[in-house]
Amino acid sequence: MSKTTKILIWVIILLTLLNLTTVGTILYQNYQKKAESEDIIVPSTDTTPINGRFFRKELGFDDMQMDKFRALNHPFQEAARMLIFDIDSMKREMFIELNKSNVDSLKVNDLAIKIGEHHAELKQQINAFYLGLKNICNEEQAIKLQNAFEPLFYEDGANNLMRNGNGSGYRHGQGFGRGNNQINNNNSN
Repeated sequence: MSKTTKILIWVIILLTLLNLTTVGTILYQNYQKKAESEDIIVPSTDTTPINGRFFRKELGFDDMQMDKFRALNHPFQEAARMLIFDIDSMKREMFIELNKSNVDSLKVNDLAIKIGEHHAELKQQINAFYLGLKNICNEEQAIKLQNAFEPLFYEDGANNLMRNGNGSGYRHGQGFGRGNNQINNNNSN
């Protein structure tokens, strides 16, 4: 092998390693951004989503706190999505039944009980998630966390209905008991 060929082989090897390192870095950064921006809860349409980016940027979570956040977030997301899907399905089923000419009141009442049970379980999941997050916060972060989660406990569709007294607090697409609270599956943040 000539000296020029050896040099070219080493240059190709170095360039290949550099390209692999660059691609690996880009993939890792994209993974980190995705993990940090996984959406959790949007307390209302007027506020910033509470997501990984929020915890990193607004609360100042460090890498260790972000790891703990992710460990809490994934099971919470899964459970909350399933509960909300079930609640919404039962609400639709209830509405269909209510609009039949011969309404099965036992079925409607049973659905109402099941919706209530699922809603209670969802609130329990939110409570456990909140307490888990609160445990990894310092005092300053805990105050910011409290402010971010406050709408989940005060801006409720049923509460808005009661506050207004005339039902004008209810808006189409905003279920009683869920208000503007929703699991946001949009990862475009």
